[in-house]
Amino acid sequence: MTGYLPLGFEFGAELTYPESEGTSSGLLNESAQVFGITFTISQGKLIDHFGTVAGNIFIFIFLFIGTIITALIKSDLRRQKANMHEAQDTQFAKKAEEGVCSSIILNEAAL
Repeated sequence: MTGYLPLGFEFGAELTYPESEGTSSGLLNESAQVFGITFTISQGKLIDHFGTVAGNIFIFIFLFIGTIITALIKSDLRRQKANMHEAQDTQFAKKAEEGVCSSIILNEAAL
């Protein structure tokens, strides 16, 4: 799961843009801790009462549900879209500036 964490944090930052990355990362960390503690305690009780197979099935079911939910998340990459629009605006401003400069030079040459 350690390799999956950076991807989750990055995806969370994309989905919650324009909120800061710190806020989304903090909420993801908090929920991971709460679910980790809850599942560890629950699995321990299941193992005590029903054995290791029941505990493993419990964890498998929730990991499977999480995988399905993750697959169904709409990937609306807001931060990337905002960065692309910013880059396009910068290019447009440069082209407009160049166009203004060249038209001034042409006007001066005509005089």
